[in-house]
Amino acid sequence: GLMAILSVEARLPKHIPRFAFDREESPVHVPLIINVLLVNLGPDAEPASFRLDTDEFERLLFQLKPEHQPTCIETGEKLHVAYEIYYDVTHVSKSDSASLAETLRRNMRHAGAVQHSDSITGVNTPKGSGEKQGFVPVFEVPVEGEVEAEYERIYQTYRNVRKYGVDLPEDGQGKYGLILVSMDKDALAPANVTDALAIKEKKEGKAGRPAHSYAYRYTYGTKSGTDSFVSSSRFAVVDLSAGPSSYGNTAQGEGAVIASSIPRKYFAKWEPSAEEAKGRSLLRARSLNFQAKLATIVHSSVTHVFAPDVQFDSLDFSEKVLVPIMVFQDHRMFDPLAPGHAYSVDIERIRAQLQRIAMPGQKVEVVTGRQNLLEHERIAIALNKAQRADTVH
Repeated sequence: GLMAILSVEARLPKHIPRFAFDREESPVHVPLIINVLLVNLGPDAEPASFRLDTDEFERLLFQLKPEHQPTCIETGEKLHVAYEIYYDVTHVSKSDSASLAETLRRNMRHAGAVQHSDSITGVNTPKGSGEKQGFVPVFEVPVEGEVEAEYERIYQTYRNVRKYGVDLPEDGQGKYGLILVSMDKDALAPANVTDALAIKEKKEGKAGRPAHSYAYRYTYGTKSGTDSFVSSSRFAVVDLSAGPSSYGNTAQGEGAVIASSIPRKYFAKWEPSAEEAKGRSLLRARSLNFQAKLATIVHSSVTHVFAPDVQFDSLDFSEKVLVPIMVFQDHRMFDPLAPGHAYSVDIERIRAQLQRIAMPGQKVEVVTGRQNLLEHERIAIALNKAQRADTVH
């Protein structure tokens, strides 16, 4: 569907000073605090390259992104607002890490199998221990409910530490959290995984580690699994042990998510070599590489999640928003706009959700229509191209 807005003359909000829209003035600086919470990335973390010093990692983040000035996509110009970023890197306690692990384990649901990859099992390990050779069982962890509540508890526990003398509203505006998680998949393994390995060990004399014998992914209102998600609160989560998750058009590198998009814990590249195990100085290079990868995730979270670019230069304060929803069909088997069958489009639900994001005082009107796909050549071509594109999820 396409959204058409009934145009009226744009007006500047009266509660914002006019100098905020003056390109001749210096940018308005706004404080932005990012709480970076590290789960199982302390002195005892495995592999050794995952052992982060909070002060060192904090300095790296300040050097990488001390401030951020978003861009207006419509004009291509920088906004007249710049964020001064304050990073607060904190280790989550072992008791909170253990509580999170128990919550994840309790909410795992078996959801089939996933093809073996080195990011799941590492190298020089048996190629899968599932029912089919080359596959390992995959478990889904639904975020909504107990899991999100546990992450919320952890975020609230550490978010109120006043490290900087920055005045922020009491409701938490201007402060966000990024929870970076590295779980021990051996301890997290569901009972049916450990039971299967025990049976295999009796038969073959060896079974391998539980961590190498399954995968888990988060689901958030959909069936597509992921290793990272944005919560309904003021934080996002990146789990270095979950997945791997891949989705997007594989023919287009930009925007696609692949197994190596995050520094996954079970990539063999993070395991120290025999020489590195003997000398800390050699391991240091691998550790710095991991810190750089992790800092890139924090940088991406700031620029794309917490303080993203804006689409339009000025807001349109139209009193009425018209939203046409057009259905293009190449068959007559059913009418998607007719209620009561498995393929019905819930127009009322769409209207209700659109009204939720409308500005105060705006009225949303939804109109619908059906068209023959064969009468719209360009749309038919675009649909055919999309169907032929190699995508994964």
